[in-house]
Amino acid sequence: MKLTTVLVALVAVAVGFVVKLAHDANEFTTLSPHGTDGCVLVKQDGVGGLEDMQVVRRYGEMIMSNDPYREEYLDSHVGARATARNGNMLVYDVTQKIAQFRVVSRVGAPSDEFHPHGLYVLELDDKDVVYVVNHRSDGDHVEVYDLSVVEPGDDDEEEGEGGTSARARKQREREFTMTFKWEASGPLLGQLNDVMALDERSFFATNWLAYDKHSFMGHVSVYGQMPWTYVTYCELDANDVPQCRKVADGLRMANGLMPLNDNKQIVLIDTIEQAVLVYDRDPNTNDLTLNRKTILQTGCDNLSLDEQGRMYIGCHPKLLTFVKYSKDPTRLHAPSQALRITFDTESDGANDKIEELLLTNGEDFSASSVATPFGNDLYIGAVYAPGMFKCPLKQ
Repeated sequence: MKLTTVLVALVAVAVGFVVKLAHDANEFTTLSPHGTDGCVLVKQDGVGGLEDMQVVRRYGEMIMSNDPYREEYLDSHVGARATARNGNMLVYDVTQKIAQFRVVSRVGAPSDEFHPHGLYVLELDDKDVVYVVNHRSDGDHVEVYDLSVVEPGDDDEEEGEGGTSARARKQREREFTMTFKWEASGPLLGQLNDVMALDERSFFATNWLAYDKHSFMGHVSVYGQMPWTYVTYCELDANDVPQCRKVADGLRMANGLMPLNDNKQIVLIDTIEQAVLVYDRDPNTNDLTLNRKTILQTGCDNLSLDEQGRMYIGCHPKLLTFVKYSKDPTRLHAPSQALRITFDTESDGANDKIEELLLTNGEDFSASSVATPFGNDLYIGAVYAPGMFKCPLKQ
C-alpha cells in the first residue's frame, strides 16, 4: 500500500510538472495570426539561420549572421563543431528593390571555424566595428572586427540591358570586409548568445545557458527554469588582455541585449521568464542595476532599435513547440512573432507601449529570432528557416 501511494504521488508530481511546464511555455495559448499581408520570403541558395541582424546605417545595408548548417552542430556536442560546415556573415542592401545576399570577407580570423550567432555593430563617427559570437570547438568566443567597404566605381553609368545602369549593377557588388582586431573567451563566456558594445575595447555578452545543453544539469537549468544565467562585461586592460566579470545574474535565460537612452540604460531579454528588463548602467564602472522588468508573455530573442529609439523583438510564442521544431526544422513548424516596445525613459515603465506587429503559426516563416526595421519595411530573421521574411512596417 505504501509503495502504491508513493508511486501515485510520484506520477502526480511528474504530471503536474509537465502541465506547469507546458503552461509556462504558452502551449495552451490559442494564437490569432495577423500582420502578414504584403510579406514576402526573401530566399537565396545557402542563406538560412539568419539568427541576428542589424542595419549599418552608414551604407543602408544590413549585416547578419548566416548559418544554414546550424543544426549540424547545435544538436551535437561541442567537439563535433569542427567538422560542421561553416556559416558566414552576409550583407543585404535594404535600399535596393532588387538585392542579393553577399558574403562578408573575414581577414586575419583567429580560427577557420565560423558559426556566428549574436552580433552587434558599433557605429562610430569614422568607422564601424562588428562584434560577433562564434561557437567554436575550442569554446565560445566573442570576436571583434573592423568593418571596411570597397565602394563601386562611379566612372561607368551607361544604360545596360533592361535600362539598368552600370552604376546600379555595381552598387549591388559593393564589397564588405571584416578585419580581425581582438577576441575574448573563458569561464565567464561559456555558453554565449548575444553581444553588445559601447566602445572598441569592451563589450557586454549574455550567457544563455549555465551548463552544456546536452548535459543533465543543462536540462535541469532550462526545464527547471533555474535563475543561473548571467551577463558578462569584458574590457581590454593596459596590456590588451580581456578582463571579464559578471554584471547581472539571476536570469533564467539571458538573451538579446541592446543599449537604450543614449547608453544610460541597457535592455535585456530573459527568454524563459518571458520578460524584458531595463538596467541602469554606471558610466564609470559599467555595473548594471535593474531598473524595471516587464512580463511579455512570450519567449523573446534578439533586439533591434529604430532611429526613434523604439525596440523591435523577434519572439517564440510557444517555447516547447520551438524546442520540438528545432529537432527537425526541415519538416516541422514553429510560430513567429514580432513585437515593438516604445520605452518611456522618464518613468518607471508604467507608460511603456508594447505592440504586436506580426504573429504567424509558422507555416509561412518559422521561429523568428530577430525583427529589424528599415524605412517602411520590417526584416525578420530566424534560427533555422531559409531566407528572411520582409514585411510592410506598421508605423
